[in-house]
Amino acid sequence: LSNRTVLNCHRVLNKALVLAVESNLLTQNPAKSAKPPRPKSRSMEIWEADTFKAFAVAAKDSPFLPMYRLAVLTGMRRSELCGLKWDMVDLDAGHLRVTRTLQPIDGQGLVEGQPKTDRSRRTISLGQSALEVLRGLRASQAEQRLAIGEVWRGTGHVFTNGDGSPIRGERVSKSFAKSVKGSGLPHLTFHGLRHTAASLMIAGGVHARTIADILGHSSITVTMDTYGHLMKGVQEDAINVLDGQLSGS
Repeated sequence: LSNRTVLNCHRVLNKALVLAVESNLLTQNPAKSAKPPRPKSRSMEIWEADTFKAFAVAAKDSPFLPMYRLAVLTGMRRSELCGLKWDMVDLDAGHLRVTRTLQPIDGQGLVEGQPKTDRSRRTISLGQSALEVLRGLRASQAEQRLAIGEVWRGTGHVFTNGDGSPIRGERVSKSFAKSVKGSGLPHLTFHGLRHTAASLMIAGGVHARTIADILGHSSITVTMDTYGHLMKGVQEDAINVLDGQLSGS
């Protein structure tokens, strides 16, 4: 197992044993004396903004391009995008709520669930580009519904197949990989769009707490563990601002 996985297991076990001690089921917490490994920094595949723009041009004919765009504009997970429904989107107020997920379960097909933590259930503000994507989707869905009539499956999902049925996430990932390869751009997985969203926010000076809220991380610690290595340049800029204000003092 990777250091990060071992560390996460230790955190969960430690929390459980703390509760066991508090409930007088144990006299002491054996996990307290353990020394979990520190997570190793790993190379993270991300794109610059111009790279994604070039990809969007190359993949202009992909039926999944609106999902690719919303992924990088919101940092949402694939299961959250697949589970997104129109009753969770407020185009007038300019935000959406992440309250459902949709993912395949062996033997059960596509299963609707809830985000894994309380902080994953969140509200995300939408910029003009994201609003354009969603308005375009709503218009195209209305045209598809009129075109096929009673065959349309009104599930209420934002991202659907041509008959209105929900999209399987693995299809999206495979299509994305094929589009990336065809574009000749640097390798990136679909989940890499979430990392790209985070890196672009960091480069723009967005506070880690805000990034954690947008991405739905369980704590700011997760954000720092995952993206702390990308914040070096931002920290240097902050120190230069501080130095400029206090120079000569």
